[in-house]
Amino acid sequence: QVLEIRRRYEAGETSEELAAALGKSGVAVRKAIVRAGGCMRDMKESHRYLSLNEAAFDTITPDSAYWIGMLLTDGYICDHDNSSHSVGLALKTSDGGHVEKFRSFMGSGHKLRQKKDSVALAFRSQRVVSALARYGVVPRKSHIAAPPEELLLNRDFWRGCLDGDGEVSIAAD
Repeated sequence: QVLEIRRRYEAGETSEELAAALGKSGVAVRKAIVRAGGCMRDMKESHRYLSLNEAAFDTITPDSAYWIGMLLTDGYICDHDNSSHSVGLALKTSDGGHVEKFRSFMGSGHKLRQKKDSVALAFRSQRVVSALARYGVVPRKSHIAAPPEELLLNRDFWRGCLDGDGEVSIAAD
């Protein structure tokens, strides 16, 4: 049951929701999560009121590889202060359906922001920011971005890059 509590917590349920569902105290649930090797969310994340799958980039799947490629080329990580960053994807209005697909992949309840000629999704999550950093999706990545070693031969990653800002060309020496 301890591992199931951790799994449900990491999937987004709060310790209070788990306590109510299991008939246990919040303290007992939090201790079980830590005992199972889990980490408690910080105060900002524990008070999240919009849904978000913060485990979306914890493992490489065809979908996560695709979105890592897309975010490496067209996404952004924005610094808000020393302890807070947001993940975002902004595309021209005609590609707004793609931003909606990203929102769906993330299990996000955040609203899409519509501007004159673009559609964007942004959310704050230190867990997602940390996961993406392992693949080079970091603030101010434009001039340092490189394909992550573990995704060099991953076709879904490259498809995401091409759907972002990518192109294929042969350079003549």
